[in-house]
Amino acid sequence: VTPSDAESVALRARVDHLLARGPTKANGATLQGDVTRLAQACAETPRGLIMVGPHLPAEAPLALLRLAEITGFPLLCEATSQLRWLANSAPKACLIDGFDWLLRSQRLREALRPDLILSFGGTPTSGAYERLLNDGFNGRRFVVSAHGFPDPHGLANELVSSGSADAAEATLAWLEAAELCDTSARAAFARAWSDANDLAWRVMEREIGRTTAVLSEPRAIRAVLEPLPEGCWLVLGNSLPIREVDAYVARGTRRVRVLSQRGANGIDGLISGAAGAASTTDEPTLLLLGDVSFSHDLGGLAAARACRGAFVIVVIDNGGGRIFEQLPVFRQFEGRPDAERFWLTPQGLELAHAAQLFGYRYARLSNVFEVTTGVRQAIATHGVSILHVIVEGSSARETEQRVRSELERAAELEA
Repeated sequence: VTPSDAESVALRARVDHLLARGPTKANGATLQGDVTRLAQACAETPRGLIMVGPHLPAEAPLALLRLAEITGFPLLCEATSQLRWLANSAPKACLIDGFDWLLRSQRLREALRPDLILSFGGTPTSGAYERLLNDGFNGRRFVVSAHGFPDPHGLANELVSSGSADAAEATLAWLEAAELCDTSARAAFARAWSDANDLAWRVMEREIGRTTAVLSEPRAIRAVLEPLPEGCWLVLGNSLPIREVDAYVARGTRRVRVLSQRGANGIDGLISGAAGAASTTDEPTLLLLGDVSFSHDLGGLAAARACRGAFVIVVIDNGGGRIFEQLPVFRQFEGRPDAERFWLTPQGLELAHAAQLFGYRYARLSNVFEVTTGVRQAIATHGVSILHVIVEGSSARETEQRVRSELERAAELEA
């Protein structure tokens, strides 16, 4: 049967493309053979990207920075990749920390589209990166993973069964004896990504600098992370916080270890997991999560008694479930206050009582100075602190809309 409507034609084309590409190759016999193909692709392809997701082992970041420097490929690093706060370790590498904003723009996705992607670490959080893969990406893609299969959509050409550091170092050894093609095109591609990244952060800085009557979520996130000291452990809640750190906080020079967990539904067990991590170190640990996630693991506050150093729980209270405001479902409920309780799920809890129950310190904070000062004091104080940060409910959605709109206009002017 020959399809006639546009949707059927598009579906048929997509199926034909997948059939022609074939399934992901997962040999796993020897690292040498896998790395040879990966390294050859790096040498032959000037428009390449290195994408780094969560859960990298401690030895991997420096090897990946070196790989980015040698290949000239832009390195897209999520906050959970451990690369966002190691920027000065490889100044010649092209680190891209605003990529999620860039890939939300169809104009910029087209302009910055690679022909090769190397993926390291766990499955990336970024929905915009997923959009790049699904939006007609026809290049080659290698996924490097020691275990599991961090490619839930099955879009990779090849799975390299290896640790990130081992694969990166083996690839570097191969490339040192090879000649990379078209160095001028590599430099131009990296420069395009770097310029676009700078543009995204200029737009974000203007947004952060907006004067508002109440504390916005972006400014609150910035204020929480600004006082973190060298060596601090940062645990990110999986709903909005992990995405907001990527969106609002550029890379820095302090070494901060970032931990994250998804749980069964993205919001459960976050206090318990962070408390478990905090119980293994004398360094301060800060957990950043939302009000819904906090209420889903109140029992985890009991586990926090085992913490060895400062354990700071920062609860961003935006009235519950605000991540759904950035999803298509929002359009179905917009302007219907009678239905808000079903999709916003506001908690309406008095967090001070939870702190009092366990004998923990508590503070309710509602402006940038209070947040920065509160975090700094809590990080320096042994024991558990609960910092309840009140933000304007819809500020994350409104920020997203303004930044995307301004970035589109700026990209059009610079095109």
